[in-house]
Amino acid sequence: MGVRPWGPVGKPMIGTRVSHYRILEWLGEGGMGEVYVALDETLQRKVALKVLRPDRILGPLTKVRFLREARILSSLDHVHICRIHDYIEENGKAFLVLELIEGRDLRGLIADGVDRVRAYDIAAQVTDVLVAAHEKGIVHRDLKPANVMLAAGGVVKVLDFGLARTEEPASIPSPHGPVAEDWSSAGTPPPGPPRGRPNDDVATTRPSSTPDATTIDVPLAPPSPHGLYAAAPTSSETVHGTILGTLHYMSPEQARGEPSTTATDMYSLGLLLQEVFTGRPVHDRSLDAETVMRRAASGRTADPVGLDRDLTVLIRRLKSPAPASRPTAVETAARLRWIRQKPRRRLRAAAIAVAVFAILTAGVKYTLDLHREQAIAIAARQDADRRRGQAEDLIHFMLGDLREKLTPVGRLEILDDVGDKALEYFAAIPESDLSEAEIFRRSQALNQIGDVRMAQGNLAAAMEAFQESAALAEQVVARDPANTEWLAGLGASHFWVGNVHWEQGDTEGALSRFEKYLAVAERLVEIEPDNAGSRVELAYAQANIGAVLKASGDLSGAAGRFEDVVDTWSALIDDDPGNVDWQRGLADNLSWLGSVQRARGRLGEAIRHFDRELEIRRDLVSGDPRNSEWQILLAIAHSHAGWIRLLAGELEEAEEHLGRYAALSASLVDRDSANLEWRRERGNSHLRLGELEVAAGDLSDVETHLLAAIADFDALVTAEPSNVDWQRRLAEIHLTLGDLLVESGRTGEASEAVERAADILASISASAEQPAQRVLAARTQRLLGDLLREENRPDASRSCYISGLDLIETVARDSQDTLYLVPWARLLMRLDRREEAAAILHALRDIGYGQPWLRA
Repeated sequence: MGVRPWGPVGKPMIGTRVSHYRILEWLGEGGMGEVYVALDETLQRKVALKVLRPDRILGPLTKVRFLREARILSSLDHVHICRIHDYIEENGKAFLVLELIEGRDLRGLIADGVDRVRAYDIAAQVTDVLVAAHEKGIVHRDLKPANVMLAAGGVVKVLDFGLARTEEPASIPSPHGPVAEDWSSAGTPPPGPPRGRPNDDVATTRPSSTPDATTIDVPLAPPSPHGLYAAAPTSSETVHGTILGTLHYMSPEQARGEPSTTATDMYSLGLLLQEVFTGRPVHDRSLDAETVMRRAASGRTADPVGLDRDLTVLIRRLKSPAPASRPTAVETAARLRWIRQKPRRRLRAAAIAVAVFAILTAGVKYTLDLHREQAIAIAARQDADRRRGQAEDLIHFMLGDLREKLTPVGRLEILDDVGDKALEYFAAIPESDLSEAEIFRRSQALNQIGDVRMAQGNLAAAMEAFQESAALAEQVVARDPANTEWLAGLGASHFWVGNVHWEQGDTEGALSRFEKYLAVAERLVEIEPDNAGSRVELAYAQANIGAVLKASGDLSGAAGRFEDVVDTWSALIDDDPGNVDWQRGLADNLSWLGSVQRARGRLGEAIRHFDRELEIRRDLVSGDPRNSEWQILLAIAHSHAGWIRLLAGELEEAEEHLGRYAALSASLVDRDSANLEWRRERGNSHLRLGELEVAAGDLSDVETHLLAAIADFDALVTAEPSNVDWQRRLAEIHLTLGDLLVESGRTGEASEAVERAADILASISASAEQPAQRVLAARTQRLLGDLLREENRPDASRSCYISGLDLIETVARDSQDTLYLVPWARLLMRLDRREEAAAILHALRDIGYGQPWLRA
């Protein structure tokens, strides 16, 4: 390696002794120090000796950082962290004596390609290091492949805690631990984004133009109102923040010079995991340093492609621009274990169905043999029919009875293989070989498969199953139009296809199918007018039409439908008070009726309907406390009761209900984090709690709630991008966050929130004419106007307000819905059209709207 003597440059030569350590060779250098291989002459073992680089010896504070690294390593006695043996000061220099790790760094391994098994091993071990460090409040701040070594036996060692520091005790709580520096004694942020303290123990330089530059410390100019950061200031400019880390692995907050938290490490972990699993860099290596810096500041990186869906979702969550949206190290470790064990879970699920598929296989074999060997004996044909019947029975058991038992405990993933194998079995036996009864049974099995897929959020696969089910049911009903069982099955298939259209935001498609369902239900009542089951089908069909009428703006028509349905369910319950399905039907329709009455401006009636719904849901949970389906419906009922009281200004009652909503939904997500429906409710509960605190004038935890809501809905939209409702809700949360940030004077961050909302709304432009989307678009224009007003651009601001007004007036002018009237009034107030705004505010008071800002 050559001789490196002590001299003017301050580097040791080979053979030099430091205490009882003799230097053998030069090994490499990092952001702060050079590393040598040395021999511990007392214990006769090789060690790594780290000495401060001469160009970094700037004063006592740099030495403090070096000593801090020693103390941090000493406190982290962990199998996957490079151990420290000693700290020495000699001849005015400081040395760390470290464990010598023989192996290669992860950067080289990634270049060669990492197989999936090894990638999971590496991911788990690196995450375990962060778990240990974060438990002690230690943030690494420079996690990257070059700082991860693969030693003998595949053992991972994380190196270079030179940039690490402990988080400070006086801090704001977050899901990732404390965030450095409280904003104020009142707990609200000051004007402008928090930029952190300049670090006084390092030199500040511009980033290297080399794409693979190592640790850099870069001062930044303050951000523009739109979240973009200017080039680094000259030496004569004030340093507003100092960047610490490695350019290609920085979190957005590091790139902006803001305080680092444990969430900073989680972002870097997401980048590291993406490179390990994909083998590709997260930033194009051809980009110059300034471009990479800007991309890092806004959280823009390459998207992980070609990976397991759940792993992709995890990496995207880790790379969330908002620190509070990222999972913790503990959560990430648990999620990695869950993802890695998916094949084993599938094997366990398959083991449950071994008997089923043994018979399915036999049935398929016998059936195919019938085609190939036409001379098979009649006895063999009968045996094949018997086996096929057994297979069909078992399919219905697994997808029917067993599904009902698995739904309350949130374990539908066990049925994944069952549904796939059942579809394979159906494909192997053509419909021409089936009787009419068998065709109908297959239709119902396809409905069951679609139901499972829908509960898992896979709308495309669900639609495929439901459409095939409807086609088969139509075949048999055409042959026997008076068969009520087949008619009911056809109605169910039409409902399910319509329901998928509804979930996708396609109200026209939903209405078309729901009308077909209604026609079937009316035919059933015509054939059997006294049959309770037929009356139930008609109630369901009318309720679906009512839902579409509500979405289409015909609130009076919708209210009439739901009032009739409520009367039907109430009469059915009078005949059979213990029927839990009918109790649920009544509760569901009370919920719809309450929603319609709220939209009609009848808040008192809405409260009455929601309270009655809540009472039924409580009784159902009381009768079956372990049923998670009843629990999530109870949670949603609390959300209805809480939100309507929030609108009415009854904040104490709203707080009680929304608190229960949050607690119930969070407990269910803890039970099964893969359940998208439960995740949706947890995210929504955070949004409602944030809105409640804004109404109460307490802004201290609002941002935390909104960022948590964004994290949940980001994950939902990633898992099911075709769900328009989820995308709208995500846009709504970003707009609510934008309002908060503008109110707090953080216009740069507010601009980012508004841009994200606008991007989401643009991506679902096909439904842009729907009232709910026009409201969000109007809110977006208002917020853009507010931001332009802050920039002292009154003409541009006014133009945005007028655009927003054009969007909202169309749906608000003849409405009594607070969701339309409130944004309409706010836009009129922004345009200083006070008389028109006053008329709307008066109408809001008349319908019982009681938000504090209205009373002020």
